[in-house]
Amino acid sequence: MMKIKNILGLALITTAIFFTSCEKEFDTIPVKKLSSENIITIDSLRNIYNGFDTTIVGDYSVYGVVTADEVSGNIYKELYIQDETNAMKLQLSSSSDFYIGDRVRITLKGVTITKDNNMLIIDNLDPDLAIIKQDVNQNIIPEVVTITDITNLIGIFSAYQGKLIQINDVEFACADVCNSWADAIGQGDKNRNLIDTMGNTVVVRSSGFSDFAGTQLPFGKGSIIGVVSQFGGTIQLTIRNPNEFNMNVSRKSVCSACPITLFNKN
Repeated sequence: MMKIKNILGLALITTAIFFTSCEKEFDTIPVKKLSSENIITIDSLRNIYNGFDTTIVGDYSVYGVVTADEVSGNIYKELYIQDETNAMKLQLSSSSDFYIGDRVRITLKGVTITKDNNMLIIDNLDPDLAIIKQDVNQNIIPEVVTITDITNLIGIFSAYQGKLIQINDVEFACADVCNSWADAIGQGDKNRNLIDTMGNTVVVRSSGFSDFAGTQLPFGKGSIIGVVSQFGGTIQLTIRNPNEFNMNVSRKSVCSACPITLFNKN
């Protein structure tokens, strides 16, 4: 009887060893430890640009927090990132799964910094290979500025290019306020003019593919949040979500009431 027990025990041990040896050992991605000399700020990244398309050959990385993503459809194959020094627009080779508040590391070796209608961008960045998510829910508080602040150019660039900002005490022009953000039916982009109490204006440009394209602009006065973009000499605001606005105060300029459009089932 003791002999049978010993044989059974040996069989169980052998079986356990066999199944243990058959367990799949998953590969782990090696984490490369970066020297502080290989990490640069976004401001340093922007300063690498020398007036012509500039390809980075060094083994550098930059960290930043995503301030605008593709979720609303207002931007496509693009991201905006920002750190404590500056901001940058990323033109992607494909759509990504990075979102507002994600802290990311971007591998810069081989990427090209270019000027697209006076907007400085990292061009054709592969989000699957070059961007690594480090953390989430790292939202950046928008900087409160004026229209004059963002429309003043240093050379050919706005000093606030790519940054997340908030402008207070503004309203949409009477000629625009009864319109929607963009052309939702024809899926066309539209420019709408935002005015401050001093009469300064800035363009708010929205995509016809955005999920808010057919929504009417807010009629009142208040604050607006967006990222600063640029097209030639024209400074533009790209908004993230109309729900971030607080424009419920009575307007300064008197506009005619917007007509009410009635729809039937057809």
